[in-house]
Amino acid sequence: MRVLIINNEFPPIGGGSGLGSYYLARELAGRGVKVTVLAPQGDFEALPTLPPEVRFIPVPSWRKGIHEAGKRGIFWFLIFGGIRFLALRLKQFDVLIYYSSIPAGLLSFLKRHRREVMTLHGLDVPGRDSASFAMLHRLLTPFNVRTWRQSAAVTTNSENLRQSALRLTPDLPIEVIPQGVDRTMFYPTPFREKPQPLIIIGAGRLIPLKGFQYLVEAMRDLPPERFQLRLIGKGAYEADLRVMVERLNLHDRVKFLGYHTQGQTADLLREADIFALPSYGDSFANTFLEAMACGVPVIGAAVGGALELITHGENGLLVPPHDAQALTTALKMLESDPDLRLRLREAGLATIERNYSWETYGWRYWELCQRIIQQRR
Repeated sequence: MRVLIINNEFPPIGGGSGLGSYYLARELAGRGVKVTVLAPQGDFEALPTLPPEVRFIPVPSWRKGIHEAGKRGIFWFLIFGGIRFLALRLKQFDVLIYYSSIPAGLLSFLKRHRREVMTLHGLDVPGRDSASFAMLHRLLTPFNVRTWRQSAAVTTNSENLRQSALRLTPDLPIEVIPQGVDRTMFYPTPFREKPQPLIIIGAGRLIPLKGFQYLVEAMRDLPPERFQLRLIGKGAYEADLRVMVERLNLHDRVKFLGYHTQGQTADLLREADIFALPSYGDSFANTFLEAMACGVPVIGAAVGGALELITHGENGLLVPPHDAQALTTALKMLESDPDLRLRLREAGLATIERNYSWETYGWRYWELCQRIIQQRR
């Protein structure tokens, strides 16, 4: 079997879709599939080396930041990715997998292949981030939805995102295939019962949607000698967050660590006591999985994909979105109850063990590709 993967967010840049396409290429190659990846150029030392069976076709790229392409980056990929795409002989591939229908899926209009998988990841579904991409969605939604309908299969990484897509296409079959976590990189260290101070980690793009502003605000009402917050990531909202930290006089307790590779993030998570991501718009946050795999109790906002990953009081804590006071209460609860932290840690590790591996993710897509090929025959 020969598979072409197309993605404008291939690692180490980007978020969940980049990780998904990287590990899918690795897992499919491990099953004997001949994989080609069409994606932007980048520093691929940030992740383990791809198998030699994976052929990489680089696309010249421009990015708004390390974590996001931005509208200009999307347009850049459509132009230069489209040129490289047109040069390919698609008949050599049994299946094409487009990671995100915008922009990757839009390349399907250049050449019809009919054996395509369209995997949706959040911002390519209208309504997921209306503040940033409202105009783009107004222009592209008819074409975007058409790519879904013309594909042999459509997938999402969470039930929450599937439901968002079904609001536009209620009759469209959509399969949910959750992403995984690399447990050779993200693994736990022994539990610390009474650390002082507690280290809270937040990780992700520094944009309003991630809710870090509420986490910073929550720090205001926590004892300074008992809590430290470290934020991993870069983004356009960082300047606003820094102003907020100075205004609340938290500069000695809130540290901006910048962009880190996966391996570096894993090391920082193993030093942490609590992971918090109060995002109010994520369809699926891989950072929750990574924190759980490192044995770190997690706090999320009770909305979106977090509801599928976290069961309140069992493998993590959920708080209302946009609620700094609820975050303060949850952090104080974990600080005062080491037994609760230990229970959440063990349940989180069990959740990862049962449900989230890249091996399962690769197998599900391998099986899907086999089904598509058989249906065509």
